[in-house]
Amino acid sequence: MKPVTTPLLAVLLAALPCWASPQLRFPTKEGREEALNLDYEVQRAELSGLADERIQAKLNAKLEAIAEGPRAAMIQDLRENGAGDVDPDYPSSNGVWVGMEATLATDALLSVSFSVSTYWAGAAHPNNDLGALVFDLRSGEQIPVEALVDRAKAAKLVARQLQQEYAEVADMLEGRPTPEDIQNVTVEPSGLTFVWGSYGLGMPYAAGPVVVSLSWAELGDAVDAEGILASAIAAGQQRTVDQGLGGPLGTVPLPEDRLEGYLLAVEDQTRLVASVMSVQDRIALLRSRDAWRAALSPEALLSELREAGAPGLADRTAAALAKARGVYDAEVYANQSEAEALTIREALSDALQNTETGRVVTLGNNLLVRAPSEDWGKPFARLPHDSVVGVLARAGGGLFHTIVLPDGRVGKVHKSYLLLETPVIDDQGRVYRTPEGFAFATPKGLALLAKDGPGHADAELEALTDLVGPDGMSPPVNLVAIQRELGFRAPWLAVLEFSDLSDAHQGGEGEPQEGLTDKLPARK
Repeated sequence: MKPVTTPLLAVLLAALPCWASPQLRFPTKEGREEALNLDYEVQRAELSGLADERIQAKLNAKLEAIAEGPRAAMIQDLRENGAGDVDPDYPSSNGVWVGMEATLATDALLSVSFSVSTYWAGAAHPNNDLGALVFDLRSGEQIPVEALVDRAKAAKLVARQLQQEYAEVADMLEGRPTPEDIQNVTVEPSGLTFVWGSYGLGMPYAAGPVVVSLSWAELGDAVDAEGILASAIAAGQQRTVDQGLGGPLGTVPLPEDRLEGYLLAVEDQTRLVASVMSVQDRIALLRSRDAWRAALSPEALLSELREAGAPGLADRTAAALAKARGVYDAEVYANQSEAEALTIREALSDALQNTETGRVVTLGNNLLVRAPSEDWGKPFARLPHDSVVGVLARAGGGLFHTIVLPDGRVGKVHKSYLLLETPVIDDQGRVYRTPEGFAFATPKGLALLAKDGPGHADAELEALTDLVGPDGMSPPVNLVAIQRELGFRAPWLAVLEFSDLSDAHQGGEGEPQEGLTDKLPARK
């Protein structure tokens, strides 16, 4: 793996008057440098509401320069060292992705954090770096870490927390962090968060970003309650609203009406099961929708799920039904088969529409799940490699996906370690040969890659790409596939099966049947 040479942060030097009405927005720029085989996406923070527009413009220019720095450095590196060879059978692109988050922690403090992901074509994985800066809004100056926290005391507190959070690799953290390791700190309403990117503190890549959050109470005299953080500490101590996770799925209060309560319990337990479905379960549900949605009893519905190829989902749904029944006497749910089936159908439909499938890809250590209430919430669970969770909200321009665990708890995980998998059912189009490999629907459409990743055999994909003719495109085909997305990378397709539509003609013209043609580019 080629080492990252991009400097993550630069020092902001600007004067900043008091804000009358401070606001933040986060514009994003994305594109491609064809000559360098480089894809990029750069997000920056942009400030508004400053009384002095000249200072505001100058500060925003610096924020933009910091966000653009990694891209500029990688372009220079590729020009000097070459874009690298691309395997035509398993193509990939160089990439750089920059995310920037900023928080107005108090009226006096602006906290800015960065995530930079860089990838060299053919490498095993991207490198992910994190960093942070804090600014005094009264002067516009960067606040040095020493003014925020006593480094020596903070190092001891962080080390103690790390020994608990990373217990399985505690020996790798012996003597870390040192006071010199305390560099990137963010200020949040509840305390301080200390961040390191991949390989931070000597940890393995699979451990992901190293992040430790400490409350004001936990920090104690490591911070000066009378200094620059006084307003943040005071505001944090005044927060009395419970910002915990709340009741997980599976704990819906039961109404006095016993039948209504029972059906709510069935709905709740089934939704819990359905919200954490594998992509294979989703495909099975989508392909057999007419059958299971017509079932008039739980038994018939479960039979349809098994017939569709989702026996695990059927078993978990049966267990959810049994759990709900276990709370009530049999007389409550006697003769309620149709109502039970309707409730289960609606829960399954709701999960299909409102959640997605996420799969953990750390290739080693467990992935930390953090509380959703703060920028870098405290860890409360660990997920091993290949765990499946439900995705309630994508990170978008941020760093974290919001997920639901199999036990119903809600949290968030860093998007560089959660593979999003979306079913693609009966999508019609052509396969195109491109300089980078093969794409679906248009020459600039989603790339087609092997199901198990570059370098793995994939007979279905090979058969599909064999259809591409001398003109650089295939006849129309029908795909069943999985769209996959990971971190900052562009999405791609893994083909499960396909059918050749070149014989599905209309009037003997060799074109697809009516209803499909609007999705297909004309043959040349």
